[in-house]
Amino acid sequence: MKKSTKRWCIAAVVLMVIGGIMAISAVHFGAATLISWVNGEFKIGQETTILEKSPVEEFQNIELDLQSSNIELIASDDYYIEFDECAGVLEYKVKDDTLIIEQKEKSVFMSIGFGFSKNRENTVRLYYPEETVLNNISMEVDMGYLYFSEVRASLMEMNCDMGSVELEKCFAGELIIEADMGSVNLEEVSVDKIDVKADMGNVEISKIDIMEKGIVTCNMGNVEMSFEKPVETYEIYAKIDMGELLINHEECGSTYKSEGEIPL
Repeated sequence: MKKSTKRWCIAAVVLMVIGGIMAISAVHFGAATLISWVNGEFKIGQETTILEKSPVEEFQNIELDLQSSNIELIASDDYYIEFDECAGVLEYKVKDDTLIIEQKEKSVFMSIGFGFSKNRENTVRLYYPEETVLNNISMEVDMGYLYFSEVRASLMEMNCDMGSVELEKCFAGELIIEADMGSVNLEEVSVDKIDVKADMGNVEISKIDIMEKGIVTCNMGNVEMSFEKPVETYEIYAKIDMGELLINHEECGSTYKSEGEIPL
């Protein structure tokens, strides 16, 4: 048996075992059961963190490092934080104008939410005054969904291993997104610079305005981009290895490059 075939067989068996454990746990413990692999052993029904919407000190920066949570940034009348049945033990603090959120005892292999309960939202919600312009936003999430609407910041940096990143009507001096497995959707976003790297998943960018330079690369998936002004206005580099590349709804092969020759 080839080594590659053997590896795939082992992976299939592991997934079958996990599936069996998940099914048994759903029956025995109820539908909303969390299974994780921590320090060499399975844990069923891992602890969750619940925090009702609570005031938090003013912050200008966000640093977040979580394993399995959805993230939402929401314009509000003041600064608040909310944990809605988030997997694991979450801790937060404000230090030097920075809101820091971390997950204690992160699983070294995987953490899988299983069940059909609509109550388990597994979401971190951060609220800030509507007119606020944040400095730096840095987020690393192993598995989850990142959603920002009408957020303004000097720097937005997001790294999502498995999940999706969605930004709507946001502004960033510099926007950096890395998505290993999942989609990236940007709509009506204005940036000075943008750098999007996707390994496996589609990238859809519509009605974007770029002041300086944009780079979008995707290993496996489709990339579709549309712009507020004629595309020749922008300095753009887009490349795919496997998939379809569309610029303003037109196919462009595997690579597209524009030097931004038309003055802004």
